[in-house]
Amino acid sequence: MAGLRSVLFTSLWIFSLAGKDVIEVTVHLGDDAILPCRAVDHYISVVEWTRPDLEPKLVLLYIHGHLDPTYQHPSFKGRVDLVDRNLKDRDMSLILKNVSRHDRGTYECRVITGGSRRTKRYTSSVPIRIIRTIRLQVTDPDAKNITAKPGEDVRLHCQGPRGADIPGILWSRPDLGSDKYVFFFRGNHPYGNYQLPSYRGRVDLSDPETKDGNVSVVLKNVSVNDTGTYECGVIIRGGDEPKLYSTVQLNVSVSASLTVSPSSSQLFRGQSVSLSCEEDDSSAGWTLRRNTTRDTETRYGDGWGNPAGSFCKIGYMVQWDSGVYWCESREGATSNSINITVPDGPVILQSPVLPVTEGEDLTLHCKTKTSSNLPADFYKDGSFIRTEPAGHMTIHHVSRSDEGLYKCLISSVGESPPSWVSVTDVEETTTLPQRKEGCLLDATMK
Repeated sequence: MAGLRSVLFTSLWIFSLAGKDVIEVTVHLGDDAILPCRAVDHYISVVEWTRPDLEPKLVLLYIHGHLDPTYQHPSFKGRVDLVDRNLKDRDMSLILKNVSRHDRGTYECRVITGGSRRTKRYTSSVPIRIIRTIRLQVTDPDAKNITAKPGEDVRLHCQGPRGADIPGILWSRPDLGSDKYVFFFRGNHPYGNYQLPSYRGRVDLSDPETKDGNVSVVLKNVSVNDTGTYECGVIIRGGDEPKLYSTVQLNVSVSASLTVSPSSSQLFRGQSVSLSCEEDDSSAGWTLRRNTTRDTETRYGDGWGNPAGSFCKIGYMVQWDSGVYWCESREGATSNSINITVPDGPVILQSPVLPVTEGEDLTLHCKTKTSSNLPADFYKDGSFIRTEPAGHMTIHHVSRSDEGLYKCLISSVGESPPSWVSVTDVEETTTLPQRKEGCLLDATMK
């Protein structure tokens, strides 16, 4: 597995280059990569590209208009060149052709400037400056992508050669920076001492008999820390080195959705409202935040509530509670946002705060504090739709064209503020998990 492990140490070099900016370049397997580098000096005598984790570390050496392959690492011979050997505009960018997984790593662009043009000699005693550090990522466009939620079990698929004798199976994480494995199987049983500690007891073969070359594994009880690239290596009887048969990209993400009860984007002064962060994982630390005309990005507990979880109730809404509300995790992930308006006037339009799914019915209610069945005129994007004698209008089987800004008018009483109604595709809807925790917003803190 030496070939598969060669990229595991590259990330260590990124953090050892204190004070240097690291540019990340991502290319597909088999494509050509350009690693950008440009100097500010007018005369450049030597350009050196290196990979510090290799031995020899030299990727390319350019001295006074000529490439010198003498000390070049064998894997780069015939595969690297400068974008412009004349170094026009002091461009020293490197072209790396037909990239492979083993090209992943950290590259340094170094230069020697000034001096005489007749000085051809280059030795290690000549001072050389690092002016650019590049981290090259190589992705497989054919890699399988899996999205999961915390706590789920996932199957990482890998199909080995059918009918072959497979004495060894190695699943690795090339992005982790470790020489241990996700799963190491040899001689008909797994080896835990070669396994990364976080995966012990959580990985099993999908088919213990590996029939027809099936070397897939099941990863149990996934967490966000399992997000990454997984490579499946297979050793065939008679071979020494494992061969890569599959690459899987696993993304485990926590999410939350903010819900409101009552489900209305407009509320009367004095009404109470409950807001809940419906979350995948309470350990992500979701909290409720808001932007209002009075506050900017404040969380509950900052003058408008007591922090005690992800379920909150505001007992008495007032005008300055109007604003945008959302949930945010400790890591900065955010949920959907909800607009709530507490108008000054006597009329509100009760409309859904969450998007309506295409094909569903949409009902809008025009209400006063004392009545919800007075005749009302309804408008969309400023244009009159129709008058409803009981104060509520239903649009059957909504489509994208029904999305827009709605308001209503009750004659001799007043007009509601406008509210935006969103319509979403059927496939965009999600099933919400159960609420985990709760808190109560104290109305006296206003």
